[in-house]
Amino acid sequence: MKHRLHPFRALSLLAVPLTALFLLSGCEHTTPSETPPDAEVAADFAVSAQSAATVNENLELAELFANPMGTAADGLGLTEDTAFDPWTGDGVDFPQLALLNAEGFRGAAGLRAGFALTAKESRKATAALPEFSDSFERAEGDTLFVEYIANGVFTGLNAVIEAAGPDMVRVVSIRDFLHPMPFQPEHTESELLIDTQGTLLDNSDDEIHRAWMLEEWASGQRAEGEILPASGSGPIGPDTLVVASFRVDDPMHRPLVEWVESEARMEPGELDVDGDEVMHRFAHTVHFRNGAEHEAVIEAVGGGAIVDGSEVTIVATHTAAPANPWLESVVDTIRGNLGVLTDEMDDLLLEIGRVSTFDGETASGDSPTATVHFLPEEPVGVGEEPCGGEFTEEIFYAAGWWLQHALRELDINCDGSGSYHLLLEFLDGSTFERTITWTGGVATLSETRPNGTTVAGTFNENTGQYSVVTTFPAGSDPMSREQTGTVQEGSITARDERFWQDDHADYRTFTATRTAAGWTASGQCVLGDSTENFSVTGSEGLLEGEWSRTAPGVNASGEYTLEALDAGGAHLVFSARDTLAEGNPSAEGDFWYAADGSGHGTVTITQFGVTVTYEVTWDGDGDGHLADGEGNQIRLGRRHGQQ
Repeated sequence: MKHRLHPFRALSLLAVPLTALFLLSGCEHTTPSETPPDAEVAADFAVSAQSAATVNENLELAELFANPMGTAADGLGLTEDTAFDPWTGDGVDFPQLALLNAEGFRGAAGLRAGFALTAKESRKATAALPEFSDSFERAEGDTLFVEYIANGVFTGLNAVIEAAGPDMVRVVSIRDFLHPMPFQPEHTESELLIDTQGTLLDNSDDEIHRAWMLEEWASGQRAEGEILPASGSGPIGPDTLVVASFRVDDPMHRPLVEWVESEARMEPGELDVDGDEVMHRFAHTVHFRNGAEHEAVIEAVGGGAIVDGSEVTIVATHTAAPANPWLESVVDTIRGNLGVLTDEMDDLLLEIGRVSTFDGETASGDSPTATVHFLPEEPVGVGEEPCGGEFTEEIFYAAGWWLQHALRELDINCDGSGSYHLLLEFLDGSTFERTITWTGGVATLSETRPNGTTVAGTFNENTGQYSVVTTFPAGSDPMSREQTGTVQEGSITARDERFWQDDHADYRTFTATRTAAGWTASGQCVLGDSTENFSVTGSEGLLEGEWSRTAPGVNASGEYTLEALDAGGAHLVFSARDTLAEGNPSAEGDFWYAADGSGHGTVTITQFGVTVTYEVTWDGDGDGHLADGEGNQIRLGRRHGQQ
């Protein structure tokens, strides 16, 4: 399945793996030859791929300096009134979830309406009782009245049966439909427990203590519901807090679902008045045949009735199927203000969070988890994007993974000021840390990388100009890198220059422009006596690019296609060639990436009629290695001024 590909990050995936092209020998060969493939030619192919990576890195700077609240909001699904599937499951958007009355509340009200109909039937039954003395001796289980019905539509009965307790009776109704319509049950039962107040023949003073109903379909679907006082016993009045439960087994047209159950705590109101019930709590559970389960619960903050203007919490818990190989559970929590209950469009988001728990074990012995939490500075309405707030994302990875812990924190004010902090902790104890602050229209960047590289930069929101200086560890060549440019509406013009110990500098310049379909970038690279032109085009889920380089004795070119995958991964396929080089060299590659940038794949080089295939792996920090087929791991380096 394709996933949205972030255009400003996609090209960075190309940088390290393509450098594998310069290596001499591999683990798989064609017929031996006295002339092996030329490593220098392969290395030149790899250098050309860095142009695309350079474009990506500079575009990332533009994204990096931009206020990240919009990006965070987009990840939370808060930018527009669209499907909120990542939070709530299939087919439920945020306003519906916040209310839960679109289906849940109405379902509870529908259950109450069914009992109202049952109550009317009970009055018919008691009204049909023959007149007899109240002193007539009666015992529990005695049938006081029974009426058999056979009218060509259904057969059944109405009955009044003595119940335990003074003046208590059970009013029973049974129906078997002879020719049920589609979606109509073929068998129904209902029962009311009624206190007759000692006047069996007068139903005007009856008090209902319990209501129960059953429906069965030819398909095998079975539905059962009940209303009881929350206290466990006593009469059910309009203001009595009751528990209404309803369960459907083997639901029609949902073959993957084993059963669905709803439970509402509410004040039922008058049974013959539509819409006067008051909800206190509602829970809805869907149990799938594979063992997975999804439950959503809504209740008022602090308890009590859910009325116009109530602040509520919604907790949705998804428990994965036992056979799920990676996920244990996902718990989503939303806090919101419902506004007017009958108006879904005035809901306000106050807080949102998610905790995902995965199979496996972290270094500390706990389960791997991913937590995200957002507290907006101001309530967020339906279809609105938050102007500011506090956003936190934290992930603990399984033991043995290169990346062990990731923490991302945002604290942005609605006036545009604020800060961003990113911390990555790796298996070897090294860390990556980045901090950005926004004040008065100026963004300031500081960064420390695991190898000791430091980064400092600024961005002026008013002029669109940015400057970033990267200083590599002592003894590195190149010694430093300077990236400058101007970001304007829909475009960026940039220059990327590296400074070497021999006092020379290599540079790339390019211009990138957003289009309706995505974006395009083109530019030029000058490396010594070599000049190269390159272009890249990006659209949702797909990146395509090509380059060409001419120099004395060189006519090289290459293409690549990058497809985004679920969970942040990607699949890269590329090719390159040089028609003037000896042996007519060409190369092809196929790589698969995980979300953290780690991955594996192969590079196949053909030159002088010899084909060599290498197995390549690389870590999330971009450090790659190639197995040379002789037991050696060769580190993938950079050439021609690349650092």
